[in-house]
Amino acid sequence: MAVAGLFALPAAGLGQSPDPGDGVRGWVELGAGGGRVRLSGSPRETTFALDFGGGVWLGHRLGLGVRLGGWTIEGFDLLNAEGGESISEVFAGLAFRPRPDLPLTLNVESGWAIYTVNDPARVLREGDGMGWRLAGAWSFFISERLALSPSLVVSWGRINPNARSEGRFGYSGTGILLRLDWAW
Repeated sequence: MAVAGLFALPAAGLGQSPDPGDGVRGWVELGAGGGRVRLSGSPRETTFALDFGGGVWLGHRLGLGVRLGGWTIEGFDLLNAEGGESISEVFAGLAFRPRPDLPLTLNVESGWAIYTVNDPARVLREGDGMGWRLAGAWSFFISERLALSPSLVVSWGRINPNARSEGRFGYSGTGILLRLDWAW
C-alpha cells in the first residue's frame, strides 16, 4: 500500500517526452476519486479523494513537484456542526518515468498531513504530522498537451494530536483517482 502513495504525481506529457533542446517542461493536474482510509483503532472508511498538483521535468525521466490534496472521511455539513472529518496533505515529491516513450509515471511524495474532525467528543484528537504517498499513473492523451490519467494512490502517515493525552496515531489510505493533466 505505502508504495503506491509515493507515486502520486502522474505527469502529463508522458509518451511525448521533450527533446533535450526543449529545456524544462512543466505540468499541472487536478484529480478526483475514491478509496478507503483507516485511522489507527478504527475500521476502514470509504472516502472521497481530491488533489491538485504540478511540477517541472528536469529531463526526460525525473521531475520535481508539489501536491495539495487529501481524504474526506465524513463530509462536512453546514447544518450539523458535528459532521466532518478529513485528512489534508501538503506534499513535495519526485516523479519518475521508467521509459520516456511509455505513458507511465511513478511518484514518491512526502510532507505534512493534517487531521481535522468537527465532532466535539473527538476534537482533541485533531493534529498533524508527517505523511507519505506512492502512486502510479498511466496517461491517455486527449491532445498533445492534455491527458486523462487514472492513478493508483497509497498514502500513510503519523498524526500528533493537539492534546498530548490522546497519543500519536497513524492513518493509511488507498484510492483510485482520475486526473486531468496539462503539460507545457
